[in-house]
Amino acid sequence: QIEWQEGAESISAQRHGAIESFNTLIEGHLQSLGMQDARLQVLLTPSEGMNPTGLESVEFLISTNKGQPFGPIQKIASGGELSRISLAIQVASIGNEAPRTLVFDEVDVGIGGSVAETVGQLLAALGQHHQILCVTHLGQVAAQADHHLKVLKTGNPVSTSISTLTDDTRIEEIARMAGGAAVTDASRALAKEMLSDRLKRQHASS
Repeated sequence: QIEWQEGAESISAQRHGAIESFNTLIEGHLQSLGMQDARLQVLLTPSEGMNPTGLESVEFLISTNKGQPFGPIQKIASGGELSRISLAIQVASIGNEAPRTLVFDEVDVGIGGSVAETVGQLLAALGQHHQILCVTHLGQVAAQADHHLKVLKTGNPVSTSISTLTDDTRIEEIARMAGGAAVTDASRALAKEMLSDRLKRQHASS
């Protein structure tokens, strides 16, 4: 029990010492992800006796709009916001946990342009430490991935097929995602540019 108490007190001190910088880091990520007014608050509630969470329980509270009171993330955030908040927290925690498989869905809801590109870049950064599975409809996000799977629903009744895209078919698919159903030379050029920019960033960070 003495050993548990000493360990719990050490963890508690680290938690209290890291809260302010952790909040600032995550809020910065949220702003770059298009959530300009989002504010995060880490709530540490003292607990009694010996329990797995230590001397306190930890809860993330969020306010996504100006003047909105803080509340539990799962009650305040929409599906798309929840994915982006999760992404921000995971990126802020890079290097502090063992590799895992993380699944992101709806992370691109209600965004586009430079914000979508930032989402893709943060997912790519997270992918250097974890295996990332991301469902996306945006070419800016898909272009940042190491591998690209196309999911296609056809027929009646509906059947689903999944195929791995090659370099050429990936260009076609990203061009379709970025430019619409009619793939043009301009949309292909844009797709090639997005994939080229990704490779340049990889080389710059290696």
